Amino acid sequence: MPLIFLHLFYKAIKDSTYIKDLKSRFGYIAHANTHPLWIHAVSLGEVIGVEPLVRILEKDNDIVITVTTGTGYRKAKEIFSRHRVSYAPWDFSLCVKLFLKRLSPKALIIFETEIWPNMILQSKKFGTKIALVNGRLNEKSFSRYKTAKGFFIDVLQAIDIYCVQTQTHLTRFEQLGVDPNKIRSLGSMKFDMQSTADNSFYDFRKYVLLASTHSDEEEKIIDILTNPSIQMNYKMIICPRHPERAQEVANICLNKGLKTALFSKVTNHLAMLEDDVVLIMDEIGYLHSLYKNAQFCILGGSFIAHGGHNIIEPAFHHCPVISGPHFFNFEAIFNEFIDAKACFIADNYAELLELISNLSMEDLEQVAHRASNIVQQHKGSAAKQAEVVQEVIQR
Repeated sequence: MPLIFLHLFYKAIKDSTYIKDLKSRFGYIAHANTHPLWIHAVSLGEVIGVEPLVRILEKDNDIVITVTTGTGYRKAKEIFSRHRVSYAPWDFSLCVKLFLKRLSPKALIIFETEIWPNMILQSKKFGTKIALVNGRLNEKSFSRYKTAKGFFIDVLQAIDIYCVQTQTHLTRFEQLGVDPNKIRSLGSMKFDMQSTADNSFYDFRKYVLLASTHSDEEEKIIDILTNPSIQMNYKMIICPRHPERAQEVANICLNKGLKTALFSKVTNHLAMLEDDVVLIMDEIGYLHSLYKNAQFCILGGSFIAHGGHNIIEPAFHHCPVISGPHFFNFEAIFNEFIDAKACFIADNYAELLELISNLSMEDLEQVAHRASNIVQQHKGSAAKQAEVVQEVIQR
């Protein structure tokens, strides 16, 4: 517990949201008058991804959303303003028991693969139905769970239904010992996303977007985009995965002699920025608009062993995607895009330089068109998963 507190307050130095609603982390949440659905979505991406499901289930149910991170908390407060949002209780028996006693949920809905043993086992003891939705298990996680299969088997068996994204994920859960009758392959509800894009960046000069980038990526990608051999006439916008790193990214640019501006300082004056100014996003909520108006994006988390980020969001907004080789968090979806030639993959920074040097507007448009077609073909998963969740609740 002391280590958890130290970690929490370390996070709070850069993002004070981490210590808001602190009592909920101990399980102390206001009593619920009804038996709500408890939906757990860890961070920003999961909060955005679960929205289509929430919009269906909220018609007939009270809902409480829990998160783990500060960015997830802020986004959930923004898009689920009619519902109660709190941090999830720490995964200690006492914290989870108190949370369950005060909330008394009729079902726990876990988005993707947040396998917290006490959250699941205590919910089962409490008589709460448990559903895993939009489930995925990448190869790295699968190997880890397989190694600790004996420890996790009771936890996995406690879940009443698994709605997973692909047949590959279904097979992996089966191999971990989950009853095949409990697993259904229903696609990804992220294809049913609700766009928040507007034309905020429409009048901004043509730009390339570095989206959801991480430390150790920005500097190398900036070097490529400013390489004299490219002669690229696009502005550069960098949207770090963690907005609290914006000043750190700005310092990288400044150390390279590049003019920079933080978005929060120039929000109302975008069109007046000089052509050679690198814009650094230090606020959340603009990524869809950035995708909508970008010439193309370089998707972060993929040139380091982080596992990449969601390719569906840029594809939905007709934004051509360049990714690095590390996309194991979204392997099945990425492989479909790769097979359809609906994205560009650079295996290293040298390939990224060569790829960007040879890109044509025709190449970009064709890739964006193929990606948009994939998104359209996969819509409807949220409704299917909502139907299964309702069936489980009514048992």
